[in-house]
Amino acid sequence: MASEKVMEIIRRWGYSSCRCVGKWNGYNVWGPVPGDISEIQYSGLPMFVLEDGEHVRSTPPLEGLEIARYFASQKNENDEQ
Repeated sequence: MASEKVMEIIRRWGYSSCRCVGKWNGYNVWGPVPGDISEIQYSGLPMFVLEDGEHVRSTPPLEGLEIARYFASQKNENDEQ
């Protein structure tokens, strides 16, 4: 379950829920999940919230792309097995 600090950022972006995408460079990576048609849908660059146990922060655009590529490559590796 996401911490209140993570949820503050998620709500600021206009979402009411999120899910843990996985681990990346020592961080738990959280991504927003649209609850229904009235909530913002993804458009543009990927956005994530990073949490390391002490600190919580949103990703800048290039880091968001790097994280998206990382998880896409992980999925592709798992699909090939």
